[in-house]
Formats: sequence, structure tokens, C-alpha cells
Amino acid sequence: MNARRVIALALLAIVGSALVYRDLVASAFDSNPFPGSVQSATRGKLLYEKHCVVCHGLSGRGDGPAAKAMAGAMDDLSDLPPPPIFPDGVIVYRIAHGKNLMPAWGNTLTRNDLWDLLNHLRSLKRASAT
Repeated sequence: MNARRVIALALLAIVGSALVYRDLVASAFDSNPFPGSVQSATRGKLLYEKHCVVCHGLSGRGDGPAAKAMAGAMDDLSDLPPPPIFPDGVIVYRIAHGKNLMPAWGNTLTRNDLWDLLNHLRSLKRASAT
């Protein structure tokens, strides 16, 4: 295979991946409308207790009652890397769209709900550090 063909195939793969993941990549640049808001994190905690505890557990460590019945381990949400390593918008995107066994919550929760939930998740890290 000649070099031009290899380059063309590589470019095609890059462009194809960018098209498939463009919404996820764009979400990395979404700004949290309630950064550091205690009120937002409090609202998020109520949403978390209603929708997420069953799998992720109270502390977010992936040890909820349903986690034992799932194939594979639940993500530890108490140890999410901070931005820019793991941007807030990417977490909100994953909550909204789901991944693997995690359901998509974007049709159930409002956009503000998703950000409130994110702020609660970020507070778990602070709570587990103390």
C-alpha cells in the first residue's frame, strides 16, 4: 500500500471519528452555569438519591444495591478527575446520553437538572477527601 493511500485512509478515519463523536467533543467546552453553587449541588443530591443511588451508592463509589447484579463494575463517581482532565460538560453529556449499562437521562432530566447532578458529583470528591 502506498504512502498516499495510507494517509488518505488515516484522514478518513479521523474525519469519521470526529463526526461520530462531535457532540461529545463539543460538550467538553460547555460551561457549568452553576459552578460551585451549594444550592445547585443540594438540588443535585436529591436527583442523585432518586435516580443514581441504586447503582452508584450513597457515596458514589459504585456500590449501590443494584451494582452487585450488574456485569462489570460501576464507575466511582466520588473520584472524577477535575477539569480540564475530565470536563464538566463531558460528564453532563454522559449522564444525558448514557453509556454501556448506564441509561440516558437526557429525556428525564432538564438541562439544569443535569448540571445540578454534576455539581453534586463534584461535591462527592470534596466530601471523600475530608
